[in-house]
Amino acid sequence: MATVARPHASVPDLIRELGSSARLTREKAAHQLAGILTSMKKDVDSGNTSEEPALIALDNTLIDLVVCPPPESVWESAQSALLVMAKVERQCGGFNLLGSDEISTRVAEAVFTGLKDTEYRVRLAVGDLLEAQSQREGRAVWLRMKDFLLNDIEDHRVRIVAADDNNAAHRDGHRPAALGHHDTEGWSSLETSMRAVQKIVLGCGQQFRGEGGSLDKELLDTLRLSSAHLNRFVREYSFLALADLITVAGRQGLEADGWAEFKDMVSWVTRGLKDNWSQVRHYVAEGVRVHAQGTWRLLVGPQGGSWILVENMSLVLDVLEE
Repeated sequence: MATVARPHASVPDLIRELGSSARLTREKAAHQLAGILTSMKKDVDSGNTSEEPALIALDNTLIDLVVCPPPESVWESAQSALLVMAKVERQCGGFNLLGSDEISTRVAEAVFTGLKDTEYRVRLAVGDLLEAQSQREGRAVWLRMKDFLLNDIEDHRVRIVAADDNNAAHRDGHRPAALGHHDTEGWSSLETSMRAVQKIVLGCGQQFRGEGGSLDKELLDTLRLSSAHLNRFVREYSFLALADLITVAGRQGLEADGWAEFKDMVSWVTRGLKDNWSQVRHYVAEGVRVHAQGTWRLLVGPQGGSWILVENMSLVLDVLEE
């Protein structure tokens, strides 16, 4: 029996499908819209200015789904719009090839608005857009987002929950079971802001390093605190970010800091390898593997590293015993 091909949907139809409750429908619509936008942007960039008004209108329509959605709009529309923007960013090296300050400003507004959305899946989609932007702009994305993300992480490190007779703030791990709350509940945007940080580090790659190749001390302090957080997803993302950070720092970054930061990380890694959540242990081990292959030779030199194992055997045995 012959399959009836679906006719090409119009742009308004695709915009509506971004808000579909069916994930496959949303993904197909996002893929098609990203293709349309990419084609239009390339045409305009090559000198076909007749497409420019339609392109700007479509850009603004997508941004509006995040920044100022209509009353009947659903979270799926905002999430899908952000994912379309991320796809276009990757496919043609920028969501805004026109150099329009207005569109650039509105994209930035969409990022900050999305990070404050009450739906966590919208906030997660912002991380994908930030990663795509970081691949193109490098460290500039981190410098633009750093204060917002680190402040948001600090502001939500404390969970506010309603106790039996009063409202009480419980920091990191204070009697969550007694209050009847799961360890992943009540942290607002903490988890997704941690993921956004990790996505920026991943997207920047080698460009994330600061002056002289040094590591970002404020970020390291945030990761250190987050690696011991009650919420297991926060711990997981902190070690993911740490693994990416160590990878991009390389020898130059570690030497720029006199290896002091690296030595301090040993205690985090030891704690992470004992974590009761398997995904946390997995990403700690992955970070150790990625980094160790490149740094073992730097640490031990041509004479080999048996002496390090001997000197630190008690730490190794402690981890294995637990």
